[in-house]
Amino acid sequence: MSWISRFDKDPESNLDFRVMLPCARLRPFVRYYWILKCHGAAASTDEYLAPDGFEELIFSYAGRFRRTEIQGQQVSRDVLASSYVVGCKTVGVNCLRLDDLCMVGVKLWPNSLYSLLGIPMSELRGRPLPLGTLRDRKLLELESKIHDARSEEEIKRVLDASLCPAELSRRSGGLVGMSVSRIFQARGDIVIDRILKSEGAHYRTAERAFRERVGVPPKQLAKVVRFKHAYTTLNRRTSCASAARSPLDFGYYDASHFLKDFRLFTGTSPRQFLRSQPGFSTEIFNFCLDVDLNRLESLEAERGFALAPFHATSKDPSDRHPSRAS
Repeated sequence: MSWISRFDKDPESNLDFRVMLPCARLRPFVRYYWILKCHGAAASTDEYLAPDGFEELIFSYAGRFRRTEIQGQQVSRDVLASSYVVGCKTVGVNCLRLDDLCMVGVKLWPNSLYSLLGIPMSELRGRPLPLGTLRDRKLLELESKIHDARSEEEIKRVLDASLCPAELSRRSGGLVGMSVSRIFQARGDIVIDRILKSEGAHYRTAERAFRERVGVPPKQLAKVVRFKHAYTTLNRRTSCASAARSPLDFGYYDASHFLKDFRLFTGTSPRQFLRSQPGFSTEIFNFCLDVDLNRLESLEAERGFALAPFHATSKDPSDRHPSRAS
C-alpha cells in the first residue's frame, strides 16, 4: 500500500504532519524533510506561515490549496495543484486547503536551489515555480519515486539517496555561503557591513551575488531571520507570562521598528494578529519553528522530531512532539 493512501482516519483530526532529518552528508544543505497529509472536509481557516528564509522543493500528489502572499497591505494569490519549487521565503503566506492534500517537502538552506538548478534565484524571488515548468529530469524522477514509496521511512531513504551533496554545493560557498551561515547563526541580529568589511567586500558586490544565488539582498535575509526569532518569542510569551525574552531582544531599535516588520510580514499589528487567531491557524508554522530553532549541532535533540506526528486539534505544544529531547 502506498504512503499516499495511509491516512489517519481519526474523526477528530484530519491532519498528519511529520518531519524527518536528512542523512548527515546532506545536513549542510537540507534542514529537514516534511510530510503533510490532510483529508476530510475542506478547511474553513487559513494556515499562516511566517517567512523563514529557507528554500523548498514541494512534491504534491493530491488536491489544491490557495496560497496568499502578504507584503504589508499588498497580497497576491495563487491556487496550487502540482509540485513546485519556491525560492528563499521572505514574505508571509496564508494557505487554505481546498481538497485532500498529500505533500512532501524538502526544506533547503539558502543558496542550495541555485546550486541544484543553476538558474538565478532573482527569477523566483520566493515565488512558487511549477516543477513542470523547470523540466528538470532528476526532480521529475524524484517526484515519481516518492509517489511510489510504500512508507514515510522509504520516502526518507529515497530523498537521502537521490539528493546529491555535490550538486547542492557546486555553486555554494564563498562570500554568499559564509554570509548566510553567519546571518542564521546570529539569528539575523548582525550588521551586514561588518561581515563584508571583514572579508574585504563591498555591499553592492555582495548584493549582486545574493540576488543571483539567494534571490534577495543580505540585509533582507537578515531581516527575515530576525523577525522569525522575534515572532517565536512573541508567540511563546502569549502562552507563558514568565518568558524571559521579548521580540526587542533580537536587534530591533525599538517597538516601532518591530511593529513595522510585523505589519510587513503579517499585514496587521501584533494585537490584531493575536486577536484574529480564531480565524486562522499557526499550528504548522509554530511546529516547524520549534524544529528549526532547536540547536543544529545536537542530533540527539532533533531525533525526537523525526516521524513525530501532530494533529491540528492539539492545543498543547507538548502533545505534538512528546518524545522531544529538552
